[in-house]
Amino acid sequence: EYLDVLGRPMVLAGDKAKQVQWTNVYLDALELGLVITGTLPVFNITGQVENKTNLKNQLILGVMGVDVS
Repeated sequence: EYLDVLGRPMVLAGDKAKQVQWTNVYLDALELGLVITGTLPVFNITGQVENKTNLKNQLILGVMGVDVS
């Protein structure tokens, strides 16, 4: 039920929300070194495509993330 509310900012941000987002560099939890994190939402885009900017039935499946140190 809460996914619609959390997903709304991604809809308003448009294509920028569907690109890789990188954090600022930070010290990892064990203080062993510096880390940067990249995230990317993963969508199921089944359904009809009206045009390139307006896809129907975009269901977010999850978020992929990677830590680089």
